[in-house]
Amino acid sequence: MTTRVMFCSDTHNYIFLQHYILYCQCQQEISDNFRLLVEQVGTHLSQQVYAYITYKESIQIQAEPQQESRGKKKGKGTTKSGPGKASIKKDLRFIPELIYAIEQSEKELIKLGKKTKENLMGSFKKSTSRDFRIDGTTVSAILHGQEGDEDSVNGTGSPKTKKMKYSFASNSTTD
Repeated sequence: MTTRVMFCSDTHNYIFLQHYILYCQCQQEISDNFRLLVEQVGTHLSQQVYAYITYKESIQIQAEPQQESRGKKKGKGTTKSGPGKASIKKDLRFIPELIYAIEQSEKELIKLGKKTKENLMGSFKKSTSRDFRIDGTTVSAILHGQEGDEDSVNGTGSPKTKKMKYSFASNSTTD
């Protein structure tokens, strides 16, 4: 099964779940089968989908520097890119639609939970923002740099000040 097929089928599953939740909002009470479905989606499907999305994004991040270093300049400044990079970008094109479907189904599930006064989101992992990633090594270097600066004091009795650089590696795909 290709990545594109998997992302599209997961998107359709979450859209179906959203419509089923909307149907359940019209009913008087929630069935045990629905509770079981929500629990299974939260514990098994959502966590696996988020893990796979993170994996595919990390592959893309690792492939970018390799492709840039391997690419050779051609006539008008274009670089030669391998077939892997194009395939990865095509696969990542479906991620925003999938995340939107997940968030919409979770939104409807929260509404249903408030209506029935039940915690239906208990088995779901909190979703994360994928617009940027914080580089852990940069943050730790900045924190260790601040600790060292606080310990050392220049001749006037005031701590040294440095300009801090914050770098965020962009993961958003815009096609």
